[in-house]
Amino acid sequence: MNHLRVSIYITFIALLGLTSCLKKDGMNIDPDNTTSNIVELQFIEGGSGTTINSGMQYFTGGALVYPPSDLMDTANYNISFAGKGTLSKDLTVSIAVDPTKVLDNLANDSIKYVLMPDSLYKIVSTTATIKAGGKIAHMQIVFFPSKVNPAISYMLPIVIKDAQDQTISSNFSTIYFHFIGNPLAGSYTATGYFYHPSSPRSLSRSRTLPAANATTLITELGDLGGSGYFVEISVPNPFNTTTVQNVTIAVHSGSSPDPVLIWSGGLPADNPGYTAAWSGSAMCNNTYDPATQTFYLRYGYLGGTGYRVAEEWIKKN
Repeated sequence: MNHLRVSIYITFIALLGLTSCLKKDGMNIDPDNTTSNIVELQFIEGGSGTTINSGMQYFTGGALVYPPSDLMDTANYNISFAGKGTLSKDLTVSIAVDPTKVLDNLANDSIKYVLMPDSLYKIVSTTATIKAGGKIAHMQIVFFPSKVNPAISYMLPIVIKDAQDQTISSNFSTIYFHFIGNPLAGSYTATGYFYHPSSPRSLSRSRTLPAANATTLITELGDLGGSGYFVEISVPNPFNTTTVQNVTIAVHSGSSPDPVLIWSGGLPADNPGYTAAWSGSAMCNNTYDPATQTFYLRYGYLGGTGYRVAEEWIKKN
């Protein structure tokens, strides 16, 4: 299944500075208004569909955020012939993996990506043909999320290797497909209690917490993952192995509930009001303890009949 990636916001000045061609309507610049023909890559399913998601300017658009339990997911991308001109004959374009580009974004995000091993992906084809008079050739890469080590940041730079006699874009000829790792990501066990006005219950669940970014993990809220309730837990310094840190909790993009509420000092006293229902309640103060590799959380949301509160110890296996 395909998933939305992170949206990239750019300023008006940056728009004026673009020199390469972007897909009409789905892009920021109409390719039919450019003065020369150029071949580029487009990962339109990334972000909101309003950016090209290739090149360093749109590096973040190549982030892969598939559920870690998925056996396989397919990324659809395009080879585009942009510009005013049209092709008088078929154009065959080839792509390749370029290992020299793995650390291109290091100065911006300080993440030391490693080259994605071929066990994590399959390039369906390394060539595609744009037909005479056409503009687009469709390409695919299959990824295998369940094989990804969530603690490692992987990079797969896909580049245009050859475009016959056509000019290859200098700005948009690379898609930086990448999984963002986090040292805290991995397999956990969650125990606790879910406070609900009419359906209170104990919690005991195995979970895999994938990385949203280098400091943030994604987890279901209580036992409501099947209903689309997911949150992001952020730790200021996930590499700190000695100090207990306060965490922040927010709704995961495209998920529910919004807003997420936190109660670090104790259970809410009203609406309808709760008292501790399990022995670990007092330690749920929204912190992460690296000594025990455990998150101690108390968070939730306001429902139609009052607060729903999850108290959890989420301990790494």
